[in-house]
Amino acid sequence: LVNVEGHGYQKINAAYSIGGPLLAVKTLNQTFHLNIKEYAIVDFEGMVEIVDAVGGVEVELTPAEIHYTNAGIAEIARVRGLKPTYVSKSGKQLMNGLQAVSFSRIRYVPTINGTRDDYGRSERQRLVMSRLFEKALDLPLTQYPSLIRTILPYVQTSLGYDDIFKLAKVLKADGVSMQQGRIPVDESVITGGLSVPHIGSCVYYDLEYSADLLNAFFFEDITFEAYMAQHGVWKHNWYGASGYGDVYIHPDG
Repeated sequence: LVNVEGHGYQKINAAYSIGGPLLAVKTLNQTFHLNIKEYAIVDFEGMVEIVDAVGGVEVELTPAEIHYTNAGIAEIARVRGLKPTYVSKSGKQLMNGLQAVSFSRIRYVPTINGTRDDYGRSERQRLVMSRLFEKALDLPLTQYPSLIRTILPYVQTSLGYDDIFKLAKVLKADGVSMQQGRIPVDESVITGGLSVPHIGSCVYYDLEYSADLLNAFFFEDITFEAYMAQHGVWKHNWYGASGYGDVYIHPDG
């Protein structure tokens, strides 16, 4: 739940559906005190093509995830006019683009780490992204130009080819790794189901505290865990109708 300029309280993903990438970026900047200037958008079909362009990604499936992965494969294949290639087993396996995208959409069963619901879905999405990142690290720099040209038709972005190639070269620096986190962190969630009139059930958490976490992570290279260990966790009530009070959790518990 966030305040979308000109539209009042909304679920954060509504900013994109209402005003496209510019309002989505503006909402992120205003909510979390950031200064994002560029963006890249990839839809389901584009993600299928990008995963296939790098030769697929390795993912480990639980038995429960097979059904939902195959259901997603059937849906995307039908809508996009693609030939479905279903998953037949659990465990580690190389997934093509259609399979990886379908896997990353699952939210009805826990992940292999036990993460549930939308949090589980975002965990799967970040897993697929990390596998793509690893594939990019393994490619020689000489293959980057052709790869960028291959995937650009499937990406809507404010960046040009030269900008992307300059950024891609960063991947060849020593010690490059992918770091990730999720907002909200579990510790800052006030309620996972705040009922908001005309909007529905929303995740309600301390936005200011989350802004502090993100800024420490991006600009000071401090992990979420390290920041929480040093500063504790704040749960400020900012949505007046919620009836929740402010809570501070000391770093020592």
